Amino acid sequence: MGPMRYEEKLEVLGMTTLEDRRKRGDQIEQYKIMSDKSVLNKTELYTFVRERHNIDTRNSSQDLLVPEKCRLNVRKDFFTCRVINDWNNLPEHVRKSTTVNEFKNNYDDHLASFTNTTII
Repeated sequence: MGPMRYEEKLEVLGMTTLEDRRKRGDQIEQYKIMSDKSVLNKTELYTFVRERHNIDTRNSSQDLLVPEKCRLNVRKDFFTCRVINDWNNLPEHVRKSTTVNEFKNNYDDHLASFTNTTII
């Protein structure tokens, strides 16, 4: 048997890809910003759906973010651009976690419902 591919090694170890671990870290930081557990001010970084109109819709009541239009490749990799869609796609119970550890557990449980991989 030859050397194992990256995916095979991850499967043996029960780990996720580096890309998935980076995405998890981004979402943890995003949670801290959105729950005011960070020194960053969310109202200075993001536009909320609820600010766009006065109609109470599902998107405005769930406190979703308006994705930025990033025309330049450089801009699309900025933290505030790359996390919005993933954040908005999380179930509300994950986004509304009360502590960072609860968010991590809810996020991991949410991802585990799609795969059989443990987040490490």
